[in-house]
Amino acid sequence: ACGAPVSPGAIPAQREETGSHG
Repeated sequence: ACGAPVSPGAIPAQREETGSHG
């Protein structure tokens, strides 16, 4: 969510928030 440009694996703490890979 906070880091949209970064890969979903770069933010394991919010990987669920990304909704892209999680």
